[in-house]
Amino acid sequence: MERLKDLLCSDRVMLYAIMINTALMFIGGFWPDSLWFEAADAVFTLLFLFEAWAKISRMGWRAYWAIPLAAGIA
Repeated sequence: MERLKDLLCSDRVMLYAIMINTALMFIGGFWPDSLWFEAADAVFTLLFLFEAWAKISRMGWRAYWAIPLAAGIA
């Protein structure tokens, strides 16, 4: 379970997930009635929910929300 939390808390992994999700949303716009893109959207939604759960369980509720939005961007 800790290994999964490490993976979900990795900024690099989640950045790749965001980029893939963004590309799929763009491509999916050309086929708005495709069930495949709807399923992919649901999978990424669950992934991002699990990411939030992993970070909140690791850092705590207050610390999770105390992170500035531009953290790590220099």
